[in-house]
Parts: sequence; C-alpha cells; structure tokens
Amino acid sequence: MSAAMRQKLQELVKPIGSQEEWDEFIQNTAGKKLLVIDIHKKWCGPCEVMRPTFERIFLNTDDCDQKAEFLAIHSDAGISQLSSFTEKATSKPFFVLWKENEVVAKVDGANAPELTSLISENMPSLLDD
Repeated sequence: MSAAMRQKLQELVKPIGSQEEWDEFIQNTAGKKLLVIDIHKKWCGPCEVMRPTFERIFLNTDDCDQKAEFLAIHSDAGISQLSSFTEKATSKPFFVLWKENEVVAKVDGANAPELTSLISENMPSLLDD
C-alpha cells in the first residue's frame, strides 16, 4: 500500500465539532455524496470497532472518496440537523447515513453487516464533475 493511501486511511473519518464546521462541510461537499456519520458522546469518542469496516468499504469501492465521506460527530456539537439523534446518544455506537440533505438510514450499534449493506444500497454512482 502506498504512503498516500495509508495517509488517506488515517484521515478517513473526519471529525466535525460544531454547527459551523458542519455547515462549511455541507457547503463544500457535493450534495449527492453519502455521508456516513458516527454520532457519539464526547467522552466516549468515535467508534473504533467500525473503523476496519469503513477502511474496507473505502478500499473496495471504486472512487469511494468521490462518493462518500465518513464523519465523526460528538453529541454536544450542537448540529441542528442531527439534534434528534445527538440528544439520544449513549455509549452505544449510532450511525446515520445522510444523502442529499436528508437521513436515508440509521444503524443502532456496531452492526458492521447492516451498516455495510446500507452503505452499499445508498452509495451514489460516480458524481458528475
């Protein structure tokens, strides 16, 4: 594996810590990308158990970096669009799939097969330039 690919994998899950960061990310990211969002308590941190699953999806999906983004958002970030999910955050992993400004799927718990299936079902085709 190249050094560039190792670097991409290290930075695969992007932390979003505020409404401003969310707004900027949404504005600068193609609206048709699938966002895989790990919502967690700040003291608990993002789900490390799912990281190998995210890496496998990234490596096995053609042009994944143009089709999907993996985000980690703590429940205290104050992101209004996700407030109904962040208010219910516990130490148990919770994932939201977001596409075209709406929630398309949710996964409660570190259920890799379910999350992989939902990502596959909702992954957009290659985005036009």
